[in-house]
Amino acid sequence: SESYLITKAIAEYIARNEWKIKALKKAKAEADKGFFISQEAMETWVNSIGADNELTPPNIDVFPNQ
Repeated sequence: SESYLITKAIAEYIARNEWKIKALKKAKAEADKGFFISQEAMETWVNSIGADNELTPPNIDVFPNQ
């Protein structure tokens, strides 16, 4: 029946995308801690990878909850 097919399609969609839900919940929990690395610091570090003067990974430099 039509309702059976819709129910099955929704269940399959959820099963295929469950990893996204888990990843988003984990990311939200990390963000709720309030510690971040700025875009600029990340870009500077990433752009240095493989260069002669490669930088160490950046430290937390954004504290919005403080």
